Amino acid sequence: DDDEEEEEDDMPVVRRLSRRSTIAGKQIMYYLTENGRFRTEPRRQKVVQCTYRLFSLQSRTPEELFYRRITAEEYGEALRLADAYGLDKDIVFQSQWNSKPVSPHTIQDYLAKISKHAWVLSECLSRIPDRYDTVMDLLNYGLLRTSSGAVLQLSATASGAADWRTDLDASADELDEFGNVLMLSNAERAEKEECRSDARARKLRLATLTDDQRLMVESRVKLLRYKDRLVTYESILGRTKVDENYDVEFFRSFRDTNLVKSALKFAQAGEWSSVDALFCRHGEKTLPHRLAILSSFPETMDPKEYKYIVPEITKGGNEVVEFVGVEQRERDWAEELLEGSVEDGDDGQFVYDLMPALVKFRDKLTSQKVTRWYKQRAVEIESLSGLVDNSLKLIALAIEKHVKGLDDLHADLQTLETLVYECGHEISLTELLELPLSRQLELILSRAQADDSALFVR
Repeated sequence: DDDEEEEEDDMPVVRRLSRRSTIAGKQIMYYLTENGRFRTEPRRQKVVQCTYRLFSLQSRTPEELFYRRITAEEYGEALRLADAYGLDKDIVFQSQWNSKPVSPHTIQDYLAKISKHAWVLSECLSRIPDRYDTVMDLLNYGLLRTSSGAVLQLSATASGAADWRTDLDASADELDEFGNVLMLSNAERAEKEECRSDARARKLRLATLTDDQRLMVESRVKLLRYKDRLVTYESILGRTKVDENYDVEFFRSFRDTNLVKSALKFAQAGEWSSVDALFCRHGEKTLPHRLAILSSFPETMDPKEYKYIVPEITKGGNEVVEFVGVEQRERDWAEELLEGSVEDGDDGQFVYDLMPALVKFRDKLTSQKVTRWYKQRAVEIESLSGLVDNSLKLIALAIEKHVKGLDDLHADLQTLETLVYECGHEISLTELLELPLSRQLELILSRAQADDSALFVR
């Protein structure tokens, strides 16, 4: 019993071991002889009594249990409750989607199972994953959810909760393509959709679209713009470095920024390759402001660094060489449908509001415009920075690119370079042009040394 156990616990170790050995020996002898004198007294069994009381009994509705399971992240049980009581399973998938990072699997397992179009499109437009390829997957999925077939089948209900999987020409087997589309390559996706989108799009008219349908079309146009910007961002970073250098916050800003403003910022930072990417991929928006953008490069920057993007004249002719960009994708049916009804966010008028002197270089380039720009820019570089060599390099570059009418300025800059760098005079181009030729020669000779081998003057 308890008293014996407590008494044994108080014994010295040797005595306790001796007692236990004696008891064990008696038990063995009793087992062998069944002699009663070796029998040990059995210990009394403990009886434990517990008293339970019910203080309250609460009832919960299926909805309360449903939300409790979601809060506890017991999503399987929540889905079973939704099936049993006809509750909205979208809430479960939304919670799962919000609790996980974006990946092809979460898109397929959670986002693809949500029927609310507006909510899904909002996620595709607002959520920006931290990997380039995952951003592309999410945008591609949004484009699938806004296909022409989905727009045509969208009901006019306020919730916009029509079954987006329904397709005009799809059989039951074809519906699986939406759930597994992320397993396809971009080319395969495009091929599957292109073969049916043209016929469907011809049935759409802007004036007859419901509010929900128009929202879907507008979302598609926005998704296309974001995808174009993402491809441009990849070009800026370089294909081999996109995963290493991808910046979520930069892309969040870049995807909505005016393209002309982005080009100006890149030019001001001296990032000529980024400007080149915008010229190549968004020439329709940026090339009309090409000379204004080129005027934003720092005056301290060597013009040879951005020599690949300055204007060039055809050899022996009088035409401006067309800037060759990359092949652009064909216009989407949604862009054609909304043409003229959506404000252009890439207008460049602000440039000329800030710098009115550049307005004469706007829009289509001619050889005369190009010549005037090279002259004006070379003078600006010299007057703003005092770097005569940069001005001279720009004019020399223009001559290499067959720009005519620059010989006099080139000679003046050579003279100025001699006076500033070789003779040590502090003089500007404006001051030099005000001096007669005899005075210019006098300035050069005044610093000439007897051992000078030669002086080349104009």
